[in-house]
Amino acid sequence: MKRNYLLTMIAAICLAACAETQTKTEIKVIGDLGDPQPTFLHNMFGREVYAEGQVADGIVTYVVDTVENAIAVIGRSADRRQPVCTVILDGKPIEVTIKDGEATITKGSTSNMALTDAMERVKIASSPMEQLMKDYSEAHEKYNGEIPDSLMEGFDKRYDEISEEITATQKQIITENKDNLAPVYLLRTASDALGVEFIENFLKDYKYKDNKALEPVLASISGEKNKLPGAPVVDFVGRTSTTRSVT
Repeated sequence: MKRNYLLTMIAAICLAACAETQTKTEIKVIGDLGDPQPTFLHNMFGREVYAEGQVADGIVTYVVDTVENAIAVIGRSADRRQPVCTVILDGKPIEVTIKDGEATITKGSTSNMALTDAMERVKIASSPMEQLMKDYSEAHEKYNGEIPDSLMEGFDKRYDEISEEITATQKQIITENKDNLAPVYLLRTASDALGVEFIENFLKDYKYKDNKALEPVLASISGEKNKLPGAPVVDFVGRTSTTRSVT
């Protein structure tokens, strides 16, 4: 009797723990849905499709469970080729509005609204790059691919300046959002530009530093540190080949 009671209690505790780790998020997409409609919800950093949205009265609705807070992409196809909007699945309702072909999070948690602000600021910082690419393309055509060195130096300088401005904007956004999940997106998508030192310093006190989406970032940092002079040698296991002599 006592044994059965204990097993029942253990099962109840396990179920409660699982319930705590599940995150259920409802997403509604409204406005000009377009064709095909945005009825797919992908894990941004994985292969799975979280859910397929249900369309009713011109609104696409998703209800999705995730094991932890995650970043997802709303898309128009199962193969990810037509992304619409990036959202953070954190258990709070989300509303995405599509207008003039542009999708924006119009209602959501602090993390989702911070993500919307972040993407808009990065977009503004990146906008000069479009003009640079246009100027470069015109020069490439004008000089039949043989752009003069003096002109090429100017292109390189502008490229570096714009890139530095983008990175500075990303760092500022990350630093300003220590209390929400928006930095996870930037740390994952821009880690190479941000640099090991900046990321390590930020993650020391970051509330969501153990989020699964950051595992590749942490692994990359560890790999870069192992390349530094004086870094300890990392043990590895190799396969031993044996030679048999024939007499």
